[in-house]
Amino acid sequence: MRKNLFVPILFIGIVFSCKREPDFSKTLQEYYDFGLPKIERKWSYDELEGSAKLLGRLKEKDSLPLPKLNSKKSGKYFKRIISALPRLTNGDSLSYKRKTRDFFFFQKIIKRLVFVYGTSEKEQEYYSNELIEFNKLTLEEVANMTLLYYDTIEQGSVDYADQLESSSGQFQRSVLTVLEASLQNHESHMKYKSDDKIELARTFSENVAKIWHLIDIDSKEKILVQVVSIAEQNEIGKVQSIYSDFLETIESKDR
Repeated sequence: MRKNLFVPILFIGIVFSCKREPDFSKTLQEYYDFGLPKIERKWSYDELEGSAKLLGRLKEKDSLPLPKLNSKKSGKYFKRIISALPRLTNGDSLSYKRKTRDFFFFQKIIKRLVFVYGTSEKEQEYYSNELIEFNKLTLEEVANMTLLYYDTIEQGSVDYADQLESSSGQFQRSVLTVLEASLQNHESHMKYKSDDKIELARTFSENVAKIWHLIDIDSKEKILVQVVSIAEQNEIGKVQSIYSDFLETIESKDR
């Protein structure tokens, strides 16, 4: 078996005011005219990948033209992109190999979208909703992949379950990379909006709590250093509160 069959070397280095914000995104027709697929029909994986590339070219031609989550003009297009992403679903009949292949594709597209939307201070502020949405989706899928990975080992349900177990250290490092990058988005120099940082904190807490028992001790210690710092020092009170509750939750799981 090829060593990279099983899992994520995750990247995300990505890793909200009552005032109406400007919307420089395009209309659906303008996206169609640029060659992007229509939202009414099912997209193939090639079309999804092509859409991410086309959005990159559109950004090169115009300033801040990308679809926005809550835009009246382009919100439907952003949501169509998200709904076209392959997601891990418990209880379906797909093989482990097919699920991991879909997960690799999910990673590839999310990485491309994060690159296209950008992470400069200006882009963090303007595309805060969208970039944090990508981060939240990644956390959800990493949690699902972690559950699937260790369930596959426990069940011995594929011929290469033993090799998955022997590769667990690499898998753990990949998961840690994603979790640490997500926590870094709470640092004060990151310009994401407060409401988005709060939503990120909720998503992190909910999903990491589900897989805490599967994370190795070294990774737990590194995560806890960041979480304790956020719970004690973050400038957003609600974020502090969410991570304080998370610490109580995982403490009870570790007893």
